[in-house]
Amino acid sequence: MNSILFKLYILLIVHNVMFGMKSSLIDTSSFIGVCSQITRQSKAYNPYSIHKDLLNACSDANINFTRTGFKWKFIHPSKDEWNWAITDTIVNSAKIRNVKILALIGSMPVPFMESPLNYIDLWLEFVDSLTIRYKSDIFHWEIWNEPNIRSGKYWPQNQLPEPFAEYVIRAAEIIKKNQPESIILLSGLASSKKSNPFGLWESLFKLNVLEKIDGVAYHPYKYPGLKLIEFNKKLKKLISKYSKNEKQLWVTEFGIPAVSSVNSGKFSFNYQKDQILQSILVHWATGGSKFFIYSLIDKSEMDPRATRKQNRQKIKGFFGLLEKNMLQKPSYKGVKWLSSIINDYNPLEIEVISDGIIITALNKKNGEKAFFSWGSKANNRLYDNKSINSVSFAKSTKKEIQLDTEVSIKNTFGNSEVVYWY
Repeated sequence: MNSILFKLYILLIVHNVMFGMKSSLIDTSSFIGVCSQITRQSKAYNPYSIHKDLLNACSDANINFTRTGFKWKFIHPSKDEWNWAITDTIVNSAKIRNVKILALIGSMPVPFMESPLNYIDLWLEFVDSLTIRYKSDIFHWEIWNEPNIRSGKYWPQNQLPEPFAEYVIRAAEIIKKNQPESIILLSGLASSKKSNPFGLWESLFKLNVLEKIDGVAYHPYKYPGLKLIEFNKKLKKLISKYSKNEKQLWVTEFGIPAVSSVNSGKFSFNYQKDQILQSILVHWATGGSKFFIYSLIDKSEMDPRATRKQNRQKIKGFFGLLEKNMLQKPSYKGVKWLSSIINDYNPLEIEVISDGIIITALNKKNGEKAFFSWGSKANNRLYDNKSINSVSFAKSTKKEIQLDTEVSIKNTFGNSEVVYWY
């Protein structure tokens, strides 16, 4: 890969203007968030039942931002039904722990899927009541989840783009009326080629959706690490084609599954940790606003007797930073390490070198430079810089976790390991 240099010169005062933040609120949320799904309650998967433990796990990992669903079909399934018990409990629990909520709103009652526009008044009634009820508690709203999934699981594919645009535009107008300082995100789109996110984005942008929202959300599972650079660049270019105002870029889902029975390769604990940390840093350095990891806890229980093949067959249950029994994976510890550092810096420059990267950052308090890197050539270049005398990294093997430790520059680390030089 040829060396690519993107200079970003981001000043904290200018940042809000660059990314179209009209809110008068000071953003105190962490750059890194996590999808906890703590409003979800079912027999097979019930994070609501342990929501206090999960919120505490967020705080312990230096994360004060979580994404969870506020589902239309459960809260207001018909004209006369309102069910606030679960969401009231979660909002209060999060407030006590100073964890902010990105509210994912949507999830249409199944009978309405055939003709969404016939039920738009009920949708708008739901949005109005929801945003009034939590006006003092929630300031970030993501309208819908993955409407471009080809199966039509979340939105009927024969009802795109006009009906969906109508849902977004009119909901956004209500949210801004009730809460002018809110941040509204256009639905987190799936990023696979089959889902064709750029095609749907362009169709929605042509319908003036951009003028009603503050940011664009997406789920770049297929674009980890360095691949996210071009994805973000392409999205910014498309946005600029239809709007004079910059829009915030939010990754509202990104994750890598990992199981303990796999010691190497793409389902190993180390691979999960490295890919998540790399992707967070790339999004941060290319002007992204927030990055939410999917997910906080595994849906499936790890069976020590299971073969690698058996675990791979249910790999979707192992996206968590925590195992289902709340044991911390290396990825949890790595995210905790990075989150304790990244909020102290502004990204200045990103340079891609072969299979690695060097990100230059400025300390917000003292203006001193620091670097984040991975890859042999990138690490060797920084290793040769004698002015750097301290290194920190989230080193992990199956039996060893070393975090938040100042180590000698002679200490060894893998080429995929994210390294912090200061």
